[in-house]
Amino acid sequence: MSGGAIQKEAPPVAHHRLLARCRRRHHSIPACLVRATTTVVLNLGMGVESSAILVRWLFEPETRWFPLRKLIVLTAQVGDEGRRTHDLMEQVIYPLLRQHRIRTVQVARGGPSQNDGIVILDDTRDPTTCFTAGHYTLRQELLAAGTVPQYASGKRRCSLKFKGWPLDTWLDQALGKRRFVQVMGFAADEPERIAKDTSFATVQRATRYPLAEWGWERQRCEGYLLQITGERWEKSCCSYCPFAMSGSHLTVRFRADHQAAVDALLVEFVAMALNPRMSLFKSRTLRSDVERDGNTAALARFSAALDAHPWAVYRVRRVFYAPGVADRKVEALEVGDRASIDRTLHRYAGEASADIDVDGDFRRAHMTRRDPNSTTYPQVEHLLTIAPATVADKSRKRFDGAWAKATSPYIQQALI
Repeated sequence: MSGGAIQKEAPPVAHHRLLARCRRRHHSIPACLVRATTTVVLNLGMGVESSAILVRWLFEPETRWFPLRKLIVLTAQVGDEGRRTHDLMEQVIYPLLRQHRIRTVQVARGGPSQNDGIVILDDTRDPTTCFTAGHYTLRQELLAAGTVPQYASGKRRCSLKFKGWPLDTWLDQALGKRRFVQVMGFAADEPERIAKDTSFATVQRATRYPLAEWGWERQRCEGYLLQITGERWEKSCCSYCPFAMSGSHLTVRFRADHQAAVDALLVEFVAMALNPRMSLFKSRTLRSDVERDGNTAALARFSAALDAHPWAVYRVRRVFYAPGVADRKVEALEVGDRASIDRTLHRYAGEASADIDVDGDFRRAHMTRRDPNSTTYPQVEHLLTIAPATVADKSRKRFDGAWAKATSPYIQQALI
């Protein structure tokens, strides 16, 4: 188990008493009298809403339309989930699932490519371990790409890649062409999410939204979980999620888990080394939030982690086709300890007669600066920067040709 015992915020119901209560209520309506021929899949995101659905089904069987033998509880593990969420699963939810012999499946993405498939972390009716460490994690992906979670075309790209795709892939593999009902934990005050998800229904996949049917919003779910389990749930999300958690929620989490702060700060640091505009939050940095919170222990641990990590000099080139539309190529030129890499950057900058911009812990040497006032495209940007050696060499196949075409006027001017 990662982390210690859960800190109680309300007088808890002893877990053996909790199971006994559930057992008594479960038999109030025998499952054999509930007719159902279709598999029911609950997407258990481990947060408030989906946990409330599951707990109510177990304690109030009249609220479900199927026998528990038809239920599959399915979770996609992204990695870097909060410690308290992990403990709530293992100490509260999984004992209930074991008691009722409910099939519990945890899956994760196998690697950066869909060709890597998925990894089934657990598939059992006796769940004991919540594999929140995942397999190939979102943090690995972000550090290798030198970026932060992205929101594009109205979609969270990280959620689609690390939750949606692994879940859909497992369903395809496990259920084949069989029909099933997928249950989503969208609350009653989320009609837009429900409408959007309903549009994905097929002949094979029907969807239901119990919280909307019950008229339950998030606050009602929180109250119900506290009443039944004696535990106060927290929001389930990665420790560096800019969508699900406000800065204040993250800083509260970081006071209790300094390593989570280090992991999140590293993601932001690497991204901002390559692009100073790539902070975790739109108008501020995560680091500024941690500093304002006075979490000196987490900051000291992060500083030590930076010093201990191998560093690299990165060559970063961009071709801009329009405002905010660009291709990027990143190449690691040299790897070493932090001090030697800092000296290497100065050597490269000196050879190119380029000045080094110093911004806190960031060092950047601009070989070619882009004119932000120009409306002529394409434009180019070329810089050298240093950061922990996590970023993989990467670019689109079209980049070299686009770079050559975009820089040819500069080359010709230099020749003349």
